[in-house]
Amino acid sequence: MTVDPRWVRLGDALKARRTELSRAVDADWRFRRRFVDAHHLDYRTTSDLEEHRRDNYTDATYRRVEAAYRWASGSIVAILEGGEPAALPLDAEPDEASREQLTLQRLQEGDFDTVMAAATDALERMSEKDRARAAGEMIRILHDLIREDKEGGDLSG
Repeated sequence: MTVDPRWVRLGDALKARRTELSRAVDADWRFRRRFVDAHHLDYRTTSDLEEHRRDNYTDATYRRVEAAYRWASGSIVAILEGGEPAALPLDAEPDEASREQLTLQRLQEGDFDTVMAAATDALERMSEKDRARAAGEMIRILHDLIREDKEGGDLSG
């Protein structure tokens, strides 16, 4: 089987970024298992990405992986298209993708009360226009998650 060089490039970039993060943030992250556990990713999915074993992932998986590797949203697609990832500062506050990953993690762990309290608080602070936009985005995200689940996708990563 011939491996698409774009996916080899992505796998190499992911491994290099994890190594960089292990030097700057947490030395244990040089071990894939510890990195995956720390970021609540699926081990097999992460391994498949780093070792370029397949090329069929969902957008939700891209977002979770980008957040864990501290890349801006769209970085995986950029690499696959021949560009470079947009690395986030190592000490940066969590971006939207990171917050989304944490919310999904909490939902998967059954921590619905915390997620609902945070969502309610955020909605109460929004303007009417932003609240309508947020509702539309929530519907899109839930639709994507349901579709992913029906297609046999792995919601954990």
